[in-house]
Order: sequence, then structure tokens, then C-alpha cells
Amino acid sequence: MLLATFTSPSLISGNATTCPCSVSATALTNVSCYGGNNGSAIANPLNGTLPFTYVWTPNPPVGQGTDTISGLLAGTYTVSLTDANACVATATCVISQPSALNPQIVNIKCRHSSRIKIF
Repeated sequence: MLLATFTSPSLISGNATTCPCSVSATALTNVSCYGGNNGSAIANPLNGTLPFTYVWTPNPPVGQGTDTISGLLAGTYTVSLTDANACVATATCVISQPSALNPQIVNIKCRHSSRIKIF
């Protein structure tokens, strides 16, 4: 507990509580294909008092208000955790994705055939 004493006559002496809650955010699943939306993340409260309230930004497609969000595009996601004592902690995680494919067309010369199959 943190004791705060105010010396100004217009202020009142009192006690202020410190907020011991903290949170970490982790990418559970990165996006599997460039431009995909199958990433997910989880918030892990490290301390604080139950129950917890979770607010994610930007707003996720699935899981707002819970510890786990999904359906994510690549990007940065921030969770704000509030515990029963109104202590607030935030954490950020990054959902990544593979690089875009960069196909190249190569001129192929085939003897005795004008058909080419690409698999």
C-alpha cells in the first residue's frame, strides 16, 4: 500500500493503492499465408485480482472481451487488462506472415512440343 499525504489545505489526506496487475501478450499462431487472416494471440495476466476484463485493439474478428483472439491479419495487437480493483495493464504482440510469393516466368524452349504444363 502506498500512503499519500497532501499538504495543501484544499486537499484531503488519504491512502492510494498501487496497482500490481500486469499482463503479457503472445502470438499463438502467425498468419500461414501472405494476406491471410488465421493468426491468433493470447493475453496472460501475470498478477492482479480476478475477474479480469480484456479489451483488444484493433478490434479482432473473434474473441473481443476474452483472453484469446483469432481470425487476425498480420499486424500489431494491444490488449488492455483491467482487474477487479480497476488496475490497468497493457501489452502488445505482433502477428507476422510469410513474404508474398514472387513468381517469375521463364521462357522455356521445348523440342518437338508446343504444349507446356505448369504444376
